[in-house]
Amino acid sequence: MFCNTAIAKDLNGTKLYCYKQEGDPSSQLGVSWLDAALVFIENNKVKLSYMNSDPKLGIMPHDLMIEQIFNYEVSENNIIIKTSVTSKFFNTDTKLNRKNLSLNANYFSIPCEIVDYDPSEKFFKKYEKIKSLMEEKNENKI
Repeated sequence: MFCNTAIAKDLNGTKLYCYKQEGDPSSQLGVSWLDAALVFIENNKVKLSYMNSDPKLGIMPHDLMIEQIFNYEVSENNIIIKTSVTSKFFNTDTKLNRKNLSLNANYFSIPCEIVDYDPSEKFFKKYEKIKSLMEEKNENKI
């Protein structure tokens, strides 16, 4: 297998949190929040969580993935996460741009930052908060 040591890097232990708000609150489509957490673990594997949520509608069930593990490869410009191979969620690989740290798939691009805390924990807390708000909203409808 080809390996260019000039671009290869051991990412074990690297952690990123990604967040983006899209849309216009005054439009009919509203706002969408995109969140992702990445933790690079041993043997070229990354633990990825992703969520697309809406403050009015809650979490989109087809846009929720919690701590799935994928293989990745490092190229000169991108870290290519092999999401298309093992995920029913993504139909393309996901790329993390090495220069600007944006996470890109076929229908989203989210800016990321390297963090020194557990991004999965932050992700899960936000997920639980949104889920709780939606449950309260549904109870108030009854």
